[in-house]
Amino acid sequence: MSIERPEHRTISNVSPEALPAHIERVDEAFDNTSLPQAHAEGLVDNQVPDHAQDVIDIANPDTANFIERTARDEPVSHRRRNLLIGLGAGAAGVALAVGAFVGIKGATDGSHNAVPGSDPKLTGQLNETSPSPSALQEHTYTVQELLIPATLSGQDAAKMLFEQRFSAWYAAGASDKLNSDWHKSAANGADALKPITASTAKTFADALFVSDWQNRLSLVRLEQREEAVNSNALETWLMTYKSHDGQDKEPYKRSLTVEKVDIVSSSDASTILTVYMTEHENADKNRAIQIDPNHTSIEGNKLVWQVQLDKVDGSWKLADLK
Repeated sequence: MSIERPEHRTISNVSPEALPAHIERVDEAFDNTSLPQAHAEGLVDNQVPDHAQDVIDIANPDTANFIERTARDEPVSHRRRNLLIGLGAGAAGVALAVGAFVGIKGATDGSHNAVPGSDPKLTGQLNETSPSPSALQEHTYTVQELLIPATLSGQDAAKMLFEQRFSAWYAAGASDKLNSDWHKSAANGADALKPITASTAKTFADALFVSDWQNRLSLVRLEQREEAVNSNALETWLMTYKSHDGQDKEPYKRSLTVEKVDIVSSSDASTILTVYMTEHENADKNRAIQIDPNHTSIEGNKLVWQVQLDKVDGSWKLADLK
């Protein structure tokens, strides 16, 4: 049997303006990236740019079993393993818990969305501090870098708040130094992480919530919930990061994505929004559930929160949560 092949024709000397809308000249379809630059950017020899793996890692499986639930307090982990020996005694133990663990490294979820060459102070994007997972450097978040600029729309501000800032909050504290110190210390449980998670929670709350947040019950409960999430996620990350157990294909991580934001009401100074979100984690790629028998998978869980955002001194601030 013979197969007739369509005739291949080469068209030359045709200006781009004379071509139909669905046809593009080949020489116009490629940029001028040099070969060395292409190598450097991981575009040849099957190299994958660092940021591509982040996207792959947080991808939501099509087969996820979605359920819907509203905001609730995150249960504090009750796991107490043999590694939880206690905080130790004397000034040495205090110095180790407070001094050795001061580095705070945030998740880079969302940081790759920054416009090249843009000013993070104007865009609200978080700087990427450690693109290589083999060299996870310490990073201490500041209130200033976490502020969400009021130049954004209320909907974009809500997306940045939960998808970037809260995802960064979950992983804040992770670093090679913390990993090394934590495994060497006798005080290597959740209690030893308290100085980090408490300091992190205050920084994030001061940056993202209105100034009197400690007098608003909904925000106090949210701050407590997120500190518990950070503590549980950070401890599980420490148990699965650079692990020699073959089940730990990836260190544990957790994040949020915003699916939709609806405007309930809006004014020049304030907006009320309904935010639809999905929770993610990679507990299927490590021992997270074995480490904490009380762990319930959150992958694919749906959250629907109604929030009030106020403009305060050039920044969006969370004023209420329902």
